[in-house]
Amino acid sequence: VTGTSETMSAKDRLTGYTRAVTELGLDADPSLVISGESDESVAHTEVRRHLESHARATALVVANNQMAIGALRAVRDSGLKVPRDIAIASFDDFEGADLLDPGLTVVRQDTATLASSAVSLLLRRITNPSRQARTVTVPTTLEHRGSCGCGRKRYRQLSG
Repeated sequence: VTGTSETMSAKDRLTGYTRAVTELGLDADPSLVISGESDESVAHTEVRRHLESHARATALVVANNQMAIGALRAVRDSGLKVPRDIAIASFDDFEGADLLDPGLTVVRQDTATLASSAVSLLLRRITNPSRQARTVTVPTTLEHRGSCGCGRKRYRQLSG
């Protein structure tokens, strides 16, 4: 479930998803990509529509926490259970994600480092507007919770 297609982060997340799926030897079928437009309500509507037309769906990878809530509602409204019927993982952690039942598996960004890097880059650009733009990669961690449906033993095997 992708975010707003105009944003760089949405484009990067979709590229990362496509690359990971391809590296696993799977088909990165574009018809399985759902536009949630970074909105809970849109994600709910589009995921619900997708689940009704794609009986084979077994997992959802969601680009942000607002859309993850919409996706979880769509799964529930479709009569499916997480993770028994469909697994869900999201990018961005949020307060309470671990309190959901099951807890939402997320990729967590180091937001303090992200903010610090953004301010530093902005200040450098202000003091020297001709300076070439830089890309900064901020580390992420996988917060493994119950929504992915993979047990700890299997998770350890996948992560090394």
